[in-house]
This record gives sequence, structure tokens and C-alpha cells, in this order.
Amino acid sequence: EEYAFWDQGETTISQIVMEYGSMNFLYAIPQEIATMKIQLFSTIAVPRSSWEELIEIIFEQNGIGVKKINSFLRQLFIIKHDPSYVEAIITKKEDLKLIKEDSWVCFILSPKYEKLKATQNFLERFSDIKTTTIYSTGSDIILVSSKKTIERLINLYSVIFEKNEGKIVKVLTLNKIYPEDAEKIIKSFFQESQVKSRPSFYQQNLDEISVIVQGSSLILIGEKDIIDRAEKVILDLENQLDDPSEMIVYCYTCKHSNPEELSKILDQLYFSISNTKNENIKKTNIKSENKINSSIEFKKINSSKDIKENKTQNFSNNFVVDVKTNSILLVVKKEELSKIKALLKKLDIPKKMVQIDILLVERKIHDKSKSGINILKFGSASKENKTQLTFNDEDKANKGILDFIISRAYKNFPSFDLTMSFLMAQNNMRIADAPSILAVNQTPATISVGDEISINNGAISNDSKKNYNSSYSREKFGTTIVLTPTIHPPDDDETSSKGFVTIHSDISFDTTKSNSNDRPIITKRHIENEVRVSDGETIILGGLRRKMEEKESEKIPFLAELPGIGKLFGTNSTSDTSTEMFIFITPHIIDDPKEDLKKTRQFLLEKRQGDNEEFIKILDEARKEEKIKIFKNSMKLFFNN
Repeated sequence: EEYAFWDQGETTISQIVMEYGSMNFLYAIPQEIATMKIQLFSTIAVPRSSWEELIEIIFEQNGIGVKKINSFLRQLFIIKHDPSYVEAIITKKEDLKLIKEDSWVCFILSPKYEKLKATQNFLERFSDIKTTTIYSTGSDIILVSSKKTIERLINLYSVIFEKNEGKIVKVLTLNKIYPEDAEKIIKSFFQESQVKSRPSFYQQNLDEISVIVQGSSLILIGEKDIIDRAEKVILDLENQLDDPSEMIVYCYTCKHSNPEELSKILDQLYFSISNTKNENIKKTNIKSENKINSSIEFKKINSSKDIKENKTQNFSNNFVVDVKTNSILLVVKKEELSKIKALLKKLDIPKKMVQIDILLVERKIHDKSKSGINILKFGSASKENKTQLTFNDEDKANKGILDFIISRAYKNFPSFDLTMSFLMAQNNMRIADAPSILAVNQTPATISVGDEISINNGAISNDSKKNYNSSYSREKFGTTIVLTPTIHPPDDDETSSKGFVTIHSDISFDTTKSNSNDRPIITKRHIENEVRVSDGETIILGGLRRKMEEKESEKIPFLAELPGIGKLFGTNSTSDTSTEMFIFITPHIIDDPKEDLKKTRQFLLEKRQGDNEEFIKILDEARKEEKIKIFKNSMKLFFNN
């Protein structure tokens, strides 16, 4: 018959060969194969020309091969029991194209050595255990199967492994987790999850990643993608764990403040914050020591010292000032960085300034008098009779407002001169200095006005011959004003927009009086005080008074000492000079344009729609009247009137 249905039901291999085997060959069937049972069901007619090909396919799918002994003899065998029967041994993928489709082939695959086991496991999972035999020898893998199966496995290998770079070795340094705990986490993440998602009969790929503990680090061995994933898992876990002892470095550039002054303030505050945090952490650890049992332990790296050691530590190491870049390097704990940033934002602001106008006024009062009668004096009028009264005589020096001289010549009575000269008061007020200076808040401002004069230090010897010469030195004398302002801005709830200024003043005056020996007399006056005034008000400092009295007398010895008539033989002169200094200090707070703009904007935002200046004025008056009314009602309530 040219066609057959092959609908045999349950039959044996030998029966199939007897009915549908080729008439051109002799089939040798071993006993263990002849009795193997197989079931065939078909409703289509198969032509005789396809019987030989179809029977070989059925045998191959059931793990039975057909050996070509010679031109007439064919022998059946179990493929797994005799994998040495191959028609070609190939090492290159391109050589498979030269082999027939129904040929048995031995393909030698040479993967990277670190991928040997992974490649073998991969090929075993994607191959039929009945028709394919896989062995590993040295660094090679031997595949024995049909050409179609070999091509399919090689294509899978090329897609999965050839584009991969292979295994790499990476050292991962741990900061917060112990290496043993990190190893457990990696194994659980990459292996235990895979075990649950696969059937139990699959062999597990346990060599995807290898973990070796070395000190405080982990050595990871595996594919690059897997190693990167493992590193990300550990780093993400460490980022989620807060270590109170972790220190970080942050660079802050000062915009409006001196970095050295700002670092001193931060030193004091950080010292207090660190001590408080250490005490709280210590108490929390003591309370929770017996309650918490965690499988993951934290590693203390860069741990802080005890509080007693911190007291003796130089905390300036936490804040390093770089003067050239006007910046501060902060070495602080990570959890405290946000607080320090907020503090820096409040401290590093534009400093307020004050313009200080100073007026130095000097008042000088001069009083001089001269009186007396000298009977025995032979003066310019001794030989003539003369009585005169002069007032601002141009021929003589101005002796005062009133100058009265009487002279009588010798005749019947001895000649005499009677002189009376009075300078009752002479007032002279002048502005000594009027400087103006601009000062930063709580920063001393100095004004110095003076002269540099030479002072005779005495005689010194210049050589061995004892020749002495005068030596001189230069010294500065004058007015020195040191002012330190402190600005007190107005409160937001105050109706007055003026601020206050506290001024600490330190003023010194040096007055010199020349001397013929080049050793001037120095008069020093000093005033120091502290006062608080409103913006634009004037401070008056007075009381720096100096008074000088000079008395001279001309007397005839013995006669001027006689009681009663002694005054007729002499003259007396007195001179009083008093100097008083007044200092006028007027501070003016320099407004910041940004703050003025904010205040104006806030004022405009607070205004309701339709408000104008007249309405706001009436509204303020109404509020004042309401307060007065409430006060009156409260007084009536207290006194029942």
C-alpha cells in the first residue's frame, strides 16, 4: 500500500519497525529497545515515501538513535547510553552549516572559565535530557545531540553570554553595617527569592554572585549587572540607617559676615548641641538595651568621645576658616547640618550701620585784674603831673576793658603811680572739630586728630670724649574718639518706626603748652560713658573743664609788710583762665533699602480695598477713642461711680 494511517494504539518499537520500517535495510534491535512500548494515534494517511523519515523522528524524540553500520544494516540504540556515536566534531558555529540536517554532532563550546558552571546549568535547563548529552571537561563544554538541537542551544548561548563582559571583582566598604549582616542580606536578596519562584525540581544557580568577608569590607564576585545591583542594595540600606556619629564636611561661603567671628559663635553653639545630643543618646541606649533585639547591628565608625573628653577638646577643629575664599568648612554630624544651615541663614545677614556726626565745641573764659599804689616808684610819669584814663589805647597793649592810671610827680608830695586794670570777662566759643564717621553695628569706630611734636629726652653721650648732645623723640597728642554703636531696631508691634542706638564713647583730649626746654606740659582729659538715644537725637557731653589761676605781686621789701600802710608799697595782679569742652554726638541709623521695600509692601498688603490715608487716620483715631472708653468704663467698675 502506498498510504497508511499509523493508528496502532499501544504497540512496541519492534512492531513499528516490522510494519513501517524501510524495505532496503536490515534493522538490528536490542532486547531493551524491542520491548519498549509506544502509542500511536492518527487519522491522516502517511505516504510510504515519508515512512523512513517519520520513523527516525519518532525514535529521536524518544531517545532512540539509528546507527548506519553499512549500506544494508541499521542498528537501534539508546542515545544517552552511547553518546560517542557522532558524525562530526565541531568547535565553530559556522561549521554547522556544512552538516546534514539529520546528523548527530559533537560540538565543543569554550566559554569563559568563570562562566563555565553557569553556562552548563543554562544549557542543561534548555535541552532535552533524552536527546542531548552535556559534559564539562576542563574549561570546555561538550554537547552531543542533533544538528537542530545544537544550533538552538548555541543561539541561546550567544544571546545570553557572549554579550556579557563576564564576572568582575569589586570591594565594597561598609560604614554602618557589619559585613556578616550584609552577606546575609545579599544572599537573601539574590538567592532565596529565586528559590521561591522556581519549581523544586530545578537545580539552583548558586554561583550568580559570591560574597567574601574581608575585615570591614565585602568582596563581591559575579556579573557586572548583579554586582552593581548588590552594591546599590547595600548603599540604599546604609542611607536609610541614621548613624548619630557620622560626620560630614560642608563648605559655607560668608556673604555679609566675618568668617572668623561667625566660626566662634558656631563653636559655642555646637559645643552645647553636641553635649545635649550625646546625653540623650546615652540615656536612650541604656533604656532600650534590654528591649530591642535586632538581627542587624550597626558598626560605630568615627564615634564621638565621652562628654568629659569633649570638654577638653578644641572645638575650633569643627569649623575651619579659609580667609582667602571668605568661607567656613564645617565638620559636623549629618543630623545637625540642617540646624546649622538655618542658624547660618539668620546670622549671615547684612549688618546695620550708623552714621555718627560729632561736634566738638570749646568755650574759653578769661578774667584778669591788676591794682596797687607804689609811692616810691619812679616810673614814666615820675617827673610830670599826669592823670589819664585809657580805653583800648592803640599805643599800648590792650590791658582790658578798663585801664586807669594816675601818676603824680615829685613836688610837695612824693611821686607815685596808681594803676588799676580790669578784664572783667572775655568769652570765646569756637568749634574745635566736626568729624563724621560711618560705623557697623557693635564695631568700634575711631577718630584721631592731633599733632606730632618733638620732646626733649635729655642729653646723651655720643662718643668716648664725653660730648653730650640733646636727644628728641616724636609723640602724638590731640583728640581721640572711640565710639561703639549698638543698634536696637523697633519692634513690629510698636507704632513708632524709629529705632534706638546705644553708644559707648571713649574720648581723650591732650592739650600741650610749649616750653623753652622743648618739654611741653601735657594736659590729658578723658571721658567714657554709655548712653541710649533714639535715632536722630543728639547726645551732649560736657563738664570737661580746665581752670588756670596766675597771681603776681610787686612789693618793696620790709615796707610792704608793714601793717596798714604796707599796701602803699606794692601792686597785685591776678589772671583766671577757664576752658570747657562740649561734645555733641548725633547717630543716624542707615536704613536698608530691601527692608524698607518689605515694610512698604507689607503695609500695602495690609490695606483693604478702598483704604486711603484719610480713612486710615480716622480709623486710628477711632481705635484710640475705643481704648479710652474701655479705660473709663474699667475705672467706673472699680470705683462704682
